[in-house]
Formats: sequence, structure tokens, C-alpha cells
Amino acid sequence: FFPEGEGRVSSGVTDDEGTYTLVYDRSESGAVLGKHRVEIRTGGETLDEDGNVVSETVEILPSKYHAQSTLSADVAEEANEIDFPLVSRE
Repeated sequence: FFPEGEGRVSSGVTDDEGTYTLVYDRSESGAVLGKHRVEIRTGGETLDEDGNVVSETVEILPSKYHAQSTLSADVAEEANEIDFPLVSRE
């Protein structure tokens, strides 16, 4: 979740059912309030404590879900449940 205004990016990892919780920083869950551009990725790099790449996973989703994403979400003050049904691999 990339806020359109001020604030840091929030991220999360899905479980086997597709459920996720956003993390704002190491000690706080959630995201800044307001509109966000959303990217969904399956690939990427895993880093060790020193910032060295220890493994890489190939991206299997089309770029319309990440690099060229048009996905968005509005984070409100109350509890939020924001789902993104992925309908195509094209």
C-alpha cells in the first residue's frame, strides 16, 4: 500500500487463504489513512540481516497487479477489510 499523500508504505504477506494484515513499521500494524496505490507481488528478493540478497523468487503475476498497477484502496479510520480478487494471469 503506497499512500498518495504523506506517510510510509505499508505491506503484508498473505496466508494460505489469502488473508493479510498490513504492517506500517515493526511495532505498528495498519496503514496511513486515505487513498493508496496497491501492488500485489509474488516474486522478489529475500535479504539477510546485512541487506545481502539470499534468494530470489520469480514474479508470476502480470504487471497490471504490480509494476503497472491500477489497483487502489481507501483506508478509513474504522476497521478495514480490503479484498483484491485476482481474475487473470494476463
